[in-house]
Amino acid sequence: AMFSLFLIYVVLAVVLDSLSKPIIVMLAIPFGVVGVILTFWFHSKLLFGFFAAVGILGLIGVVINDSIIMLMKLDEDFKDNASGKERRRLIANSAKTRLRAVLLTTLTTVVGVLPTAYGVFGFDAMLSDMMLALAWGLVFGTFTTLVLVPCAYSIGKDLRFSPKAIVSVVMIGFLSSILSPQRVMALESGDSTNGVTAIKALSLDEYIELTTANDTGFESILIDEYLLQYKRDLEYPIDDLLLSIRSGYDFTLGQNKGDPDLSIGLNKLFPDTATRLGADYQNSTSSSSSRSNSSLRLTVAQNIAENAFGRSNKLLDQIIGVEIQVAKHQIVEAYEDYFATAILRYYDWYEAYQTLLIAQFSYDENVKLLDDVERRQKKSIALSIDKNKISLQVLAKKERLIEFEESYQVSENLIRESIRNQGEFRYVPDVPSLNKSFEADQGKSLEMIRSQSRTFSILRLLEKQSILEVDKDADDLLPSINLFVALEMRGEGRTFDDSENLVTAGLSFDFPASGQLENAKHETTKLLLKKQKLSNESTQQRVESNLKNIYTRLNRERKLRAIAKEKIALSRAILRDETDNYSYGKVSLNDYIDAVNGYDRNRFSQILHDSLYHKLLVEWFRLTDRLITKSVLK
Repeated sequence: AMFSLFLIYVVLAVVLDSLSKPIIVMLAIPFGVVGVILTFWFHSKLLFGFFAAVGILGLIGVVINDSIIMLMKLDEDFKDNASGKERRRLIANSAKTRLRAVLLTTLTTVVGVLPTAYGVFGFDAMLSDMMLALAWGLVFGTFTTLVLVPCAYSIGKDLRFSPKAIVSVVMIGFLSSILSPQRVMALESGDSTNGVTAIKALSLDEYIELTTANDTGFESILIDEYLLQYKRDLEYPIDDLLLSIRSGYDFTLGQNKGDPDLSIGLNKLFPDTATRLGADYQNSTSSSSSRSNSSLRLTVAQNIAENAFGRSNKLLDQIIGVEIQVAKHQIVEAYEDYFATAILRYYDWYEAYQTLLIAQFSYDENVKLLDDVERRQKKSIALSIDKNKISLQVLAKKERLIEFEESYQVSENLIRESIRNQGEFRYVPDVPSLNKSFEADQGKSLEMIRSQSRTFSILRLLEKQSILEVDKDADDLLPSINLFVALEMRGEGRTFDDSENLVTAGLSFDFPASGQLENAKHETTKLLLKKQKLSNESTQQRVESNLKNIYTRLNRERKLRAIAKEKIALSRAILRDETDNYSYGKVSLNDYIDAVNGYDRNRFSQILHDSLYHKLLVEWFRLTDRLITKSVLK
């Protein structure tokens, strides 16, 4: 980036023939970038990606253009022999005359890109960031240009006459160094030089936004969606106009031939009706005569058996339409599977984080207990076996803590990889929430899935596609019969001298010798239709069975979560009582250790049941097509 700014400075210095004027022109660039940052902050966008950087490059070009317009007008109207007040008056008047030009340049650009930025008449995720950066950064940079460039120009002219101006420039530079973005970030984080990475809580919604903006897997799904717009053009018969031109000489020894032979053909196919129109013109010179002959033939041909009046093409068009609908459903399914995987990854991370916190707390408490037992032993209140028991307990807690640290590190690495975190923050998970309610009526949910779910819609579309393919292959069994009418005009020379007109009408028949291939294809598609119906029935039963099993497990985990909360409350009370009893010597150390371990087990159990319950909810919402909505996809 610094090298790019240096190149801009060099080009401006050469064009403006000055070393100071490029600095005045480029002063508006950082303010435009600040406008981009504020825009992304107001729009809750955490990622500053490649397309936003492209938008900043366009912003820099327009802002520099505005600054150059302002600077050239200032140079044109400025008078060196004017007094201080007169100079400032001239600069203000010059800046006022350029106000309309600068504002119109900015306004036309901003009005042109804002619809794309906010998805008016169609949203493009890749272009939105670029247009937001260009539009609002340009607005911010333009208003600063209108004020900053004249002020900087005035200060530059005053430097030769007023020592106060020099002091002002020094103060501005000092304040800029104090209020630089790097220093502000350092003040906010406490220390930017000690190598400590700031810790920041990452919510589930923020994680989804970051991973969809950075993960290549999500981009590949977007590409699959863009490819659908070309599917019909690739598979449907071409209805373009075909023009063919041929010109050449035929050489015969001992004879001179004047004009070349010429043929021009023009053909048009209408696939919706299977009608073909043709026009052919030929002009050739006979080898035995120097005169040329010309002919013009107009032909209309229509299929009346196979693909009669475009029937086969219409079936193909319906098949392609069904395939596109299936592909669209499958892309939505891919989005939903992607979101489900991302959410489950986040829940794994949250589970690992919570278990790590519990393990760390348990280890610290046992270390404190060991210190207490050692003090008791020194006072001959506790036995050495008590110290050994607690030491063994501490080692067991440390061993488990190491295992949980490894598990958390693995989950954290997966999170960092999915959001492309380069170490600017050390993220920790926040309490996740799906913001969705679980339907307790199993029968109502199954009925809704049968009638509205994408999975069942795909199955119905696949069966419809198989039926259409059977009909199309049955149409291909018919012979190819074309009804044609032709009008031909013949004559001598290119002007059709002594012309005669001919009209031809008839039928053309193309019968396959055996039809073995067409019959095989037709029988195959009929068998595939039967197979598709059986597959649909099997898939429906499997989906309903999976939903019933998940529903049963959800109800089980909901009950176990309630039990886990009760067990934690009881074990906490038991641990509190056992702590008092152990301090008074009313219970043995073994009883106290059992109370500590029981409390830890119940807390781990609660985390596991909570995590499993929410994971099952994610799977339930995925299978019932409620994990993501149209607004989320948009």
